[in-house]
Amino acid sequence: WFNGGYSASFNGTVLTIMPTYTITGSALTSAKSAYNAKVNELTNGLGGKSDYEKSKILHDRLIDTATFTSTSNDQNAYGALVEGKAVCNGYARAYQHLMNTVGVPTWFVRGTSINPTTNTPIAHAWNIAKINGNWYYTDVTWDDQNQYTFYEYFNICFGFYQ
Repeated sequence: WFNGGYSASFNGTVLTIMPTYTITGSALTSAKSAYNAKVNELTNGLGGKSDYEKSKILHDRLIDTATFTSTSNDQNAYGALVEGKAVCNGYARAYQHLMNTVGVPTWFVRGTSINPTTNTPIAHAWNIAKINGNWYYTDVTWDDQNQYTFYEYFNICFGFYQ
């Protein structure tokens, strides 16, 4: 939900893993509280809805919450949900967390896609979710067209069934 990472070293006997924290202490507590409040707000009222209904409502709520903008937190769910600014990684991380919160298995996918405007390959992130026993992909980033919400990249079946 927030940026971080780790470094690792191995001296032949011991593997050392060192986490990297970007915020700590009261700032972390405050950020986590704001994040959880936003997650609760966006997932509220979805009890009794089908997985498809949950996916569409959360898709639309995320689009209403976030704007495609580069910032220091644009790669994470916190930037998308609390700050309202993200790029594809932030949108996809936020959608994954929202969907998993309401019980819809959803994965974050990072890869290469074709920019629909320039028709050139770009690094990109999106989601796959299991809805009614089938896997679908959703790209909330490309469905967020400023004042318009599109559904061109919403719950598209990509032929992988389980």
